[in-house]
Amino acid sequence: AEEASLTLSLLKSRGLLTEEFLENFIRDYLTDLTLHEIGHVLGLRHNFTAKTWLPDEALGSSNPFSASVMDYGTVNMAAKGEKQGSFWATKLGPYDYWAIEYAYRPLDGLSNAESSAALEAIASRSQEPGLAYATDEDSNGTDPLIQTWTMGRDVLDFARKRTNLVRELWSLLDTEQPQANENYQSFFMRYLDGWLAYDTAVRAAAVNIGGFYTHRHHAGGAGSKDPFEPVPGDVQRKTLAFLDAVLFSDAPFVLSPQLLRRLARERQPSIRVTDPELTMMPHGEMVRWLRARALERILNEDVLRRIVETPGMSSPGDNPLTIAELLERLTKSILSEAFNPRAMRTGPKKISSMRRDLQTEYVGFLVGIAFLGINDEIPGVSALAKAHLKRLSARTERAGTVKGWDEESRTHLLEITRKVETAFDKYEPGP
Repeated sequence: AEEASLTLSLLKSRGLLTEEFLENFIRDYLTDLTLHEIGHVLGLRHNFTAKTWLPDEALGSSNPFSASVMDYGTVNMAAKGEKQGSFWATKLGPYDYWAIEYAYRPLDGLSNAESSAALEAIASRSQEPGLAYATDEDSNGTDPLIQTWTMGRDVLDFARKRTNLVRELWSLLDTEQPQANENYQSFFMRYLDGWLAYDTAVRAAAVNIGGFYTHRHHAGGAGSKDPFEPVPGDVQRKTLAFLDAVLFSDAPFVLSPQLLRRLARERQPSIRVTDPELTMMPHGEMVRWLRARALERILNEDVLRRIVETPGMSSPGDNPLTIAELLERLTKSILSEAFNPRAMRTGPKKISSMRRDLQTEYVGFLVGIAFLGINDEIPGVSALAKAHLKRLSARTERAGTVKGWDEESRTHLLEITRKVETAFDKYEPGP
């Protein structure tokens, strides 16, 4: 429903939301939902890899575009200028026909041996295109191709297109003039639709970091793969560059003062807003929330452990991402102002409040990795984080002495230095 709201909000802002379109959109949604639930009635489980069946360029022309109605795919919303295909999965895919054939093929009159042979023949097709299977137990945040609410084979491309759609929505809201007697809550709800979709896109991309592709293949079959395959290091680096541009940079989140003044919350409880608050919308706090959630996904213990294990599972020439490289890339992205303060604009140097919040969150995560909870469980990670904090502290202290900062920015840089020094004094006091 949230993904449908984003699509409808964007189409409304584009001026394309007609009564006829809305009727067809809802009908196709109900068809998608009904097919999925009937699949459960017939005994089918979720298949969260079905949406990766076709190459991304086929999503605008193929119906079905998913190998199964048992997936949790998002609305198939095309980027601006691209061909729009079916929004919903309104037709059965090859996996559905195959699974139903295995479960319900008549075997009357066959001996036990003949029945087993017939079922084995059906099952032996499991590595054919469109018949891959991954269900709830496989959707554990490890495999970027086994996720809910994504679309296509390239999760990074999906995330890029989805964040572009959100920015288009916010840009259109910025120029849209409210109709006479229209309440401003409609602006807030469409703004919020964008936030939820942005978070989904960032979350989907972040699974590449420390990720593994998982396979259910049996050994020896045609095209069979090992159960675990690390996401290539270059894909993880591209993901970090993507997050630098769409998440850690302030540029995607700079909205006009006019739009921010119009973001009035609902005044009555509803299905989507059960506990309305008659307060202004804290846009900067929403940005902080989004960034903190992403850092929590990237720097949690399971992800760090997988990154540590990846070199031992990689083939020569794979060039896997390491913990040291991950921390270095994140630090230079998030605290770029401290690494090259003299290159900032002329006049008063300023770190925005949104960036200051991000930098404070990140340093807090580094302190947690260095001293709280991961110390002995992942050998070497804590030591790397401590060394990183010491270099970072020296950087922020030196940057804070550069002339030209406004008072808030200078105080912030020196406060980071103080927090790091306090952490070392508390957890590793000297003799």
